[in-house]
Amino acid sequence: MEVFGGWLLLSILVGVFASNRGRSGFGWFLLSALLISPLIGFLFVLVLKDLSDKKELIIQVQPTESLQVREGDYRGAPDLFNDSYKIYLTKRYQIVKNELLGQFVCDEKLFTDINSAIEYAHGEELKWIDRREKQREYDLQNQSKKTSYKIGLFVSNHQLLFAIGITLIFAILIGLPSAKNIITNLSKLV
Repeated sequence: MEVFGGWLLLSILVGVFASNRGRSGFGWFLLSALLISPLIGFLFVLVLKDLSDKKELIIQVQPTESLQVREGDYRGAPDLFNDSYKIYLTKRYQIVKNELLGQFVCDEKLFTDINSAIEYAHGEELKWIDRREKQREYDLQNQSKKTSYKIGLFVSNHQLLFAIGITLIFAILIGLPSAKNIITNLSKLV
């Protein structure tokens, strides 16, 4: 029973470590618990490329009030002097010219020229980016209070120590006499 509990705990730790490296924590937990050992799972996650540092500003598509999906995916700074950004705004905010009225329409508002419509869409985009950033800050503040985040932070800052600890715990759980000798020697050094 102790071996099962240790195996499960180590698999959970592998999942937390994988999650903090930008991988699927639950997937690595299942893989470590059911198919491979937690030690091998940990080594795989350690060797795999860390995806958590991949932070790009991607303006994602959000549905409008009427559940219409706005198109576009723009990567970069919101700059009105950038033609790609202007095209992105016209797609995302569905800026079109109403031939009957002879004006441009954006969010059911009329504009005399395309530049006015794009400036309005730009203002709405900046509001959306601000709300998203505030949500990220709130999520990060609340995430730091979670135990799994603290464990993951410790693991990511002390990877070698964590790997040695997991190896020793695993060795003790399966009853290797050499693990007890290693712990005895380490305690003499400290």
